[in-house]
Amino acid sequence: MPGSAAPRFLNCAHSVTVEATLPDQGAEGVLMAMGGNDGGFAFYVQNGTLTYGYNYVADQHFKVESTVPLPKGHHLISFEFEPTGKAEPLKGKGTPATITLFVDGKEVGRGDLPVTIPNQLGLGAAVTIGADPGSPTMPDYQPPFAFTGAIKRALVDITGTHIEDAEAKMRVYLARQ
Repeated sequence: MPGSAAPRFLNCAHSVTVEATLPDQGAEGVLMAMGGNDGGFAFYVQNGTLTYGYNYVADQHFKVESTVPLPKGHHLISFEFEPTGKAEPLKGKGTPATITLFVDGKEVGRGDLPVTIPNQLGLGAAVTIGADPGSPTMPDYQPPFAFTGAIKRALVDITGTHIEDAEAKMRVYLARQ
């Protein structure tokens, strides 16, 4: 789904839940991603570990990983993004946040993002489910990094109040002219 038609994930509380089946030999790959090598986030499984990766404008990369390996079988795999401070869009900074990872509603990992992108996730920031086929959002995998299990559905929940800088948004639009 093109980024322009996707839910707006920036500067607000949100969560993603993926209903998936992990095969007996384990699974690898992207559950959901939005962005590319110039910025965005990826929710993926690598080496048996659930990971939320955040690419801050190709300058800094942050990862939150599960503390336990993912079990085989059918599961609801989730992350929650909870803002912990205010965005400073004029300084190029989105809201800092705490990321919490869950498997079947049980917390399996937690970590902090000191900074996020304030205005737009990457130039070609499409939302993808089950792979990250364009430029990789995170440097620790190569596209398409397709999920080797089966995904039944993904649920995106956007809550909270969006913080938008109307002037910065207009600059993004004008830059595309």
